[in-house]
Amino acid sequence: MYRYSNNRPMGSTGEPRLKERIKTVVIILLLAALVVLGTVSIPGMRYKQEANELFVHRIQVECGEALNYSTGLSRTAGASTSSILANIRSRVYAMETINALSVGMDGAAGYIIQEEWFRTLYDILDQYNNRIVTGMTTGDQATSLQNSLQMLYNQLEQL
Repeated sequence: MYRYSNNRPMGSTGEPRLKERIKTVVIILLLAALVVLGTVSIPGMRYKQEANELFVHRIQVECGEALNYSTGLSRTAGASTSSILANIRSRVYAMETINALSVGMDGAAGYIIQEEWFRTLYDILDQYNNRIVTGMTTGDQATSLQNSLQMLYNQLEQL
């Protein structure tokens, strides 16, 4: 046999050892990348969780404030009814804005409150305001508003 023939056994060249070294280096680099990725992503996940908890808490506070305002509404249109309705509307708007921020961060999974709640509350507030303007009794709207806010508040307490 010639000294440099192609018929040499596999173990006699450095080629398999080189492949093993490359394989080991690639595995070590992948493990290092995994550790770095885990280290970087854990604070991001923690931030996302803390932001979600803050959003839920702020919505609970805003809903509680709106509920407190709704208990101050009289069954007949009083002098302060318009300002109380404006305060309730601003609290509902704040809840809607916080909810939109949550959806912006998490996509469709970020809904704390479904959009139907806001439509319902705005409809009740509009009906209430129309009754005030026309001088009609507002007892049904006051009850409906307070009941809706109470149901929403109870749901938010469970989050």
